[in-house]
Amino acid sequence: MTTSVLLHPRLAVISDLHVGDPETPELEDFDRDDDFVRLLSVEIPRQLGTPTTLVINGDFIDFPQVLPALSRHDLGDVYGTTEAESLRRFERARDGHPRVFQALADFIRAGNQVCLLPGNHDPDYHWPSVEAALRTALGNPRAPHFMFIVGGEIHERGIHIEHGNQYSYDNRFDHWDRPILDAPDGPRLERPWGTLFMDLVYNDAEAAHRTLNRIYPHGALAAVVARSFVSGQVSLSLFARVVGFMLGKGKRFIGKRLLGNYPVEAGPPTLAAACAVIDELAPGLPGDQREAVARAALQHLPSDDADAKASSSGLLGWNVGPDDPDVSAMGLLGRTDERGMDRRARDLLGRGDATIVAFGHTHLLVDAQAPYGKDDPRRVFNTGSWVPQLDVTGLPRPTLDELDRVQYTGHELRFLAIELGDPPRARLLTV
Repeated sequence: MTTSVLLHPRLAVISDLHVGDPETPELEDFDRDDDFVRLLSVEIPRQLGTPTTLVINGDFIDFPQVLPALSRHDLGDVYGTTEAESLRRFERARDGHPRVFQALADFIRAGNQVCLLPGNHDPDYHWPSVEAALRTALGNPRAPHFMFIVGGEIHERGIHIEHGNQYSYDNRFDHWDRPILDAPDGPRLERPWGTLFMDLVYNDAEAAHRTLNRIYPHGALAAVVARSFVSGQVSLSLFARVVGFMLGKGKRFIGKRLLGNYPVEAGPPTLAAACAVIDELAPGLPGDQREAVARAALQHLPSDDADAKASSSGLLGWNVGPDDPDVSAMGLLGRTDERGMDRRARDLLGRGDATIVAFGHTHLLVDAQAPYGKDDPRRVFNTGSWVPQLDVTGLPRPTLDELDRVQYTGHELRFLAIELGDPPRARLLTV
């Protein structure tokens, strides 16, 4: 989809700030207000000049972690918050970080442009009242000086920018252009499986163990929880909730949404099935503990009563068969995001549809030369995150205690600077 939204020949691209609610400190991950103000008032003018277009490439606000109780209901898995609930969440984030919104307002007032793309944590701007409240917080700028990019991507003048969640089967929306569904009680946001996991399990887990939100890759989270239970750092209740969620939603998600017209019967959530999930997560767990967790997991099964009320558009954007090694209850928290974005980037670059491709979503900083020769200008970027990470790649199932002992030395923030031209050029710069 070709767009025509960019006002200026210079762009600064950022993503994944995850601005939250300081009144819920156990879930608040954004503490870089000063750095954000400095980026807009000092670094972008100094390094790119004025006027410049700032592109916020998804997950600006972490809606699911603001007033998380609003996501608990029994209307069906695919239904998220109402418009009024999303607005309450926005107002909490706005009131908790006034300097962030004032910095954006000042940036626009100085002659610059802001383009906001949705991510899987903030599709809520599709609600008219939420977008209106955001626009008000920014000083009521008119289009095109402030643009919410409804389609979720910028594709013009040799560049392609999108968040990237649409290439992950756990974070993909079936109605990305307008993710609003008719729920039994009226319109609600569409809720993908990854957000459902956040709403029912992850937010409570992070509130008890702050280190969890820093784990990368995210697929390691369940294994970390399992080993931490074995070592006595995580309660039986928390581990059972993870197992129960995987048992109750994981296989059913594969059957109902991943395979489309070829559903697979998940099988009943029996004690043996729960033990099989535990064996995958925590092999070698003593028999008495294994059975205790399995029995507790069966008591923590999420309700499926309203599933029949929900509909899905079926097949996803690429083929994943039932024998794919990632297609398991555990694989639903796996690394399909990176592979899907890699395929998307290769497709765009290979067809000549773009010279610069920029993603967010994975929180993994990327500056990759496309495989077309050292003098070829085609490149792929990911702008990383404003949330610190602990990379556990290759570690043998670390525990939370072991992760807590990893020394945190700071988190260097980057932004992608793009100069439009023929061809466009881009480089990652330090905030």
